[in-house]
Amino acid sequence: MVVWDATDPEVLIAEHELVGEVVGTRFRVPNLLVPRVWEGRILSTRSYFAPGQFADLLPAQADPSVTP
Repeated sequence: MVVWDATDPEVLIAEHELVGEVVGTRFRVPNLLVPRVWEGRILSTRSYFAPGQFADLLPAQADPSVTP
């Protein structure tokens, strides 16, 4: 994880990887997490990643309306 300073003292930027498993396939996807913290409390968070990287993990014939 890499933490970057922001110009706003309540905000930091954390660059890390989301790690998990989808349909039996393990993945690692780059992610940016941007929390806003005040007096030790998280006020908000935003997460940024490329959703297309997850789509590449799913089988081509998968039907998203079907729940396993």
